[in-house]
Amino acid sequence: MKLKKVFSLALCLVILFSSFVFASAENGSAENGLPESEHNYADGISQSWSCAVENAPYGVFVSFSEETSFEPISIDKDGDIKNGDDLYFLTETDDLIFWSSGDGLAGVELYIPYSSFKMSLVTDESVNGYGFKVTNMRAAERDEVHPVTFHPRIEGESDVTTWFSKERPKNYLTDNYSVIPVVTLDDNYFLWSETPDGTVAELSGWPSPDTDDVWGTAIELSLKSDEIFSFSNSRDYFSIDGKRNYYMSKEDYLMLHRNLYRSLSAMPLAAVVLSAALVEYPHRKYRGACYGISAVTALQHEGIIDILPMQNAKSMREMKPDKELISLINYYHYVQSASFLTENKAFMKGTPVYKDQLKKIYQSAEKGNVIMLGFGEYPSLSGHEVLVTGAYTNDKGEHMLILYDNNIPTEYGKSDRYRTVITISSDWSEAKYYFDDVDRVIWTDDFSQFKTFDIKGNGLVSAFYQAFFRHLGNVFMMLFDIIRAVFK
Repeated sequence: MKLKKVFSLALCLVILFSSFVFASAENGSAENGLPESEHNYADGISQSWSCAVENAPYGVFVSFSEETSFEPISIDKDGDIKNGDDLYFLTETDDLIFWSSGDGLAGVELYIPYSSFKMSLVTDESVNGYGFKVTNMRAAERDEVHPVTFHPRIEGESDVTTWFSKERPKNYLTDNYSVIPVVTLDDNYFLWSETPDGTVAELSGWPSPDTDDVWGTAIELSLKSDEIFSFSNSRDYFSIDGKRNYYMSKEDYLMLHRNLYRSLSAMPLAAVVLSAALVEYPHRKYRGACYGISAVTALQHEGIIDILPMQNAKSMREMKPDKELISLINYYHYVQSASFLTENKAFMKGTPVYKDQLKKIYQSAEKGNVIMLGFGEYPSLSGHEVLVTGAYTNDKGEHMLILYDNNIPTEYGKSDRYRTVITISSDWSEAKYYFDDVDRVIWTDDFSQFKTFDIKGNGLVSAFYQAFFRHLGNVFMMLFDIIRAVFK
């Protein structure tokens, strides 16, 4: 009888404890019920933990051990960015709250403005860190936080109130901690303004304790969040054969050869273009396929191709990087050797052409067009391709281009921390992405020329030449504007 009472008491204690804190792992968990990775973690993993604290209306504080660390983002000798290993914090509906790499979480007590959330560890193919260990998880007290209410400027939408910690966590060295609420209403991308008159001022910093109300200005993105790939070009691309190589099927290669020859055979650049595009079949050293992903995403949006039946997917976000899809993407990645001839270019910052092109990109995005934008920084010859999906001018007069960057798809349309935005100066003379100068741009908002390269063999060669001569017309118009400006 006594043993039965002891067992009952122990059971009650277990139930009481589990009702206070609950943390489980889809692929593993710590012995004490708190999330913890393996030490060191393995290569190429994607592991998730679901976390919840009951009776936590003001959010949760999560403490990490001093050993917590991950492979950080680094820059190689060629100036290319190499993603590290990341720990993501997501809402229950997979909206991004916050992410960290390096040792930013070591010894930190992190505030999450939700009572339940997910943690996801994603690692690449090399360099392993300790990982993480959660040492405590507790409900935030009312006097530790303050509320901020967001007033959406859309008829029928309700105010959204969230909570912020009154203090920054000690020893946290990056700017990423500001946990801005994830609010996406009616497929609009929200920018927050601090005044009732609608002046756009991003709430990207730490809100002061007396910031009780902000008013929202909505910008609708031309690409919805389910129209993009969820996998990262910079991380998942070489997982097809386990090597840092492109993959292209023989069938796609032959179609690429045929379409390039048909469209370029009459042009003087044909031999050079074909050699550059085809000499490395079927593999080449991995450098990313940003152009291919951008092109396929835009062509799907424009209705020029339909790739969803390949995987019986309901949306782009559901699609996985299998061989058939990767081959298709690489097909369109190689097509850039020809489409380069039909895109608007401005290679020199500080010239009227450059300013004119930046302004045209902004104006096109304002109209709701999807824009393929290639850009780079001198003196490096490497570049990157993204999609511009929205634009606005902030309270400083800077012109902002909102991007879908396929290297970091988790940042697209999820929050207003603007990790994927090109900032153009008020006089259109210069642009920056993160801390890098955008010294040259190549762009197009007309995708009809891609009909030339239909992968099923039904290409319209005339579409390429129409785009080519349209581009020549744009060049002459720009030159005319420059001459007119010089002789004014």
